[in-house]
Amino acid sequence: MKFQDKKPTFEGRDGVICEECEILKFFQPGELEEKFPAADGMDSIRVMALNLFGCERVKNQWYDRCKMHFYFSPQEWARRMGYVHPDELKAAAAGRTIGELAEWEQMKATCLKCKHSRWLDRWALQKRYGKGLTLSELGARLTCRCGKRGAEIGIGYMSR
Repeated sequence: MKFQDKKPTFEGRDGVICEECEILKFFQPGELEEKFPAADGMDSIRVMALNLFGCERVKNQWYDRCKMHFYFSPQEWARRMGYVHPDELKAAAAGRTIGELAEWEQMKATCLKCKHSRWLDRWALQKRYGKGLTLSELGARLTCRCGKRGAEIGIGYMSR
């Protein structure tokens, strides 16, 4: 296992977790590699699981094997799994232009005051304002039926 990929997780310590055995253990940086050096084709985590906890699953490569791995904070797991926070998603969408939208993407405007929402005809808006208009600029130009100017623009996908 490459140790440059992991980061300290709790108060500057490195954590390892086995969700199967419900074990969570923290080490000072470098302590895991020092106490349990890799041997016999096993990385430091597997050697530690065998020596410290007596886990017999380490030896089994095919079924019911050891599931111990480095522990990451919930925020780090979310980042590694590709989760994007809704605020970041809205910020990324606001910087896009009408011309950058793919054929299958649609725009939905939501009024900032009354929360009324409506799907927009992107082709008519593109013809009227041009391809270079950003979605945040477009939202500022729209007027709702309640009379309030300004809307939040979201991006949706057409159904097949």
